[in-house]
Amino acid sequence: MGLALYEKIIDEVKDYIFRVSLHHRGEPLLHEQLGMMIKIANEKGVKTNIHTNATLLTGEKSEEILESGLDELHFSFDGEDKDTFEKMRKGADYERTLKNIVNFLKLKKKRKSRKPRVEIQVLKPYTSAGGSDKKLKDLFHGLPVDIFSAGILLNWGGNFKKEAE
Repeated sequence: MGLALYEKIIDEVKDYIFRVSLHHRGEPLLHEQLGMMIKIANEKGVKTNIHTNATLLTGEKSEEILESGLDELHFSFDGEDKDTFEKMRKGADYERTLKNIVNFLKLKKKRKSRKPRVEIQVLKPYTSAGGSDKKLKDLFHGLPVDIFSAGILLNWGGNFKKEAE
C-alpha cells in the first residue's frame, strides 16, 4: 500500500480508532516505508504496534523503529533454545535472531527511549513439557523488556500432527 492511500485511510478512521496494528499474518519489517507509516499514524494521534519475528531486524530498521515513535513492539521468539527455535521457525537462525533482538534492546536502552513498549513472546510446541520462563528472561537480562509471555503453537485447521510424548 502506498503512503498516500495509507494516510487517507488514517485520516478517515483516526476519530474512531485507538490503535493501528501494522501487521496481519505477515512480516511488517518487509515494508520499505514502515517507519513513515508509524510516524503518520502517531502524528494523527493513533497509537501503533507491530509483531515481528525479528529475523529481518537490522541496525538500520532498529533505528527507524525507535525514531518513528512506535508505541508497542511484540517479538515472536519461537523457542527458548536453538533446537526448538529452528524447528519451529524453518530457515531462521537462532543466534542471529537473538542478536537482532538484543541489539535493538541495547539501542533502546542507550537512547533511554521509553517507547516502544516491548513484549517478547515465546511459542512452545504442545509437545513441550513447559520450559523455563527464567531461561527466557536470562537471555534478555538487564535489557528493557516490559513483558514476557508464552503461548502455545496453534494447530490451525488441524494440519499439524502431535508428536508422541
